[in-house]
Amino acid sequence: MSAKAKQRFGTLMPILIEAIRPSANPDILFERFMRLFSSIAGRSVYFELLFQNQALLQKLASLFDKSAWIAGEVSQYPMLLENLIQAGDQNRFDKAVLLQRLQQQLANIEGDTELELDSLRLFKREQTLVIACAELAEEIDASQVSRYLCELAEVVLESVYQLAEKALQQQFGIPECSVAGIRRKANFAIVGYGKLGGFEMHYQSDLDLIFLHDSEGEQQHTNGDKSIENSTYFARLAQKIISMTSVLTASGKLYEIDSRLRPEGSSGLLVSSTQAYLRYQLEKAWTWEHQALVRARVVAGDPALAPEFNRIREQVLRIPRELDKLRRDIADMRERIYRNKRPPEGERIDLKQSRGGMVDIEFLVQFWVLAEANNIGSDCLYSDNIGLLNELFRLNLITSSQSQLVEIYQAYHRLLHESVLQNQSAEVDAEVIAEQVNHVVNCWNECFSLQEN
Repeated sequence: MSAKAKQRFGTLMPILIEAIRPSANPDILFERFMRLFSSIAGRSVYFELLFQNQALLQKLASLFDKSAWIAGEVSQYPMLLENLIQAGDQNRFDKAVLLQRLQQQLANIEGDTELELDSLRLFKREQTLVIACAELAEEIDASQVSRYLCELAEVVLESVYQLAEKALQQQFGIPECSVAGIRRKANFAIVGYGKLGGFEMHYQSDLDLIFLHDSEGEQQHTNGDKSIENSTYFARLAQKIISMTSVLTASGKLYEIDSRLRPEGSSGLLVSSTQAYLRYQLEKAWTWEHQALVRARVVAGDPALAPEFNRIREQVLRIPRELDKLRRDIADMRERIYRNKRPPEGERIDLKQSRGGMVDIEFLVQFWVLAEANNIGSDCLYSDNIGLLNELFRLNLITSSQSQLVEIYQAYHRLLHESVLQNQSAEVDAEVIAEQVNHVVNCWNECFSLQEN
């Protein structure tokens, strides 16, 4: 530490001790602050920042006390301290505002790939911290947190897509194809599955993605001087997006990407045409792949492709299904996941994987949607579990008792967020959610006629 930093540290210590005194766990809170001070020891500017903004020190004490995750993030990336000084404006969750802000930041450093990657990562961390602070202050609930985290991921993915697209187009030109004698641009879209597709992300969620294009007809190639086939172009585009998103830099990584939900899984093409994707879904896909499609939507890329994906999704979800087989397939897949995960049972249970947990609710929703999709309007085939449960109940497709899964699912999400913010696992004391678990298990048994062991 520099002499000035030592002086500031000495001045701050009594103030810090007063700030942590009200905590129920002052020793733990003190350790969290020591990790922060250790990380900024060689940078007196941060001690100066805390010295000049003692209200920030009080705010940090409150945040660090409530969340081990926030304490870890700020200690690992001290540049986030400056973000905590700013008061939250009313547009701090607005997706369009965030996209404009990020793209302006990227425009100011255009062409510097390393700076672009760092800017993306810092932006994501700053905005995630804004959301976490708002949740801890009870300004937003768990459902809003999940939606804002999903919209943040969409903003980041859209910006990454545009950067990757621009780099490839400078090299190869724009992908085009000829259909019925008309030359047009071939479009590309990123489809989110799972938590992203279902608006249910938490602070450490991975992204389940697949990539689609609508190139068809004749002369499917880029229009640059160095022309390549569109299939090659789109494969490189997807690879670049994955690399930019998941590569580890000094600023960490944006997200872990999982693209195994694409047709044919890990052995399949990284990018599929919409025609090939529809053909696969109609002719080859397993029931579990149709289950996954319930929570799927376009999250970034060319807007022109979103209506086409929505039509494909609706067509596949509305396939007539033999209910007994559907029940068997879904119950078998659930049992396979349960045996593979081996979640705890007894005094502690896993919010997501244990019997009566979140996965059971998700599988119930997927069964009802696949069984009843023809009775749900096109505008109401939502991709989120809460929206689907509410719509199923409104249409009298599930009972009043089954509709209580909405409140239970929301309660599970609140508990999950609390665990994540404390860097804890998704396990909770069984007695805390015993009533909810019993209700979910009863709904499961009513639907699948299975006796849980």
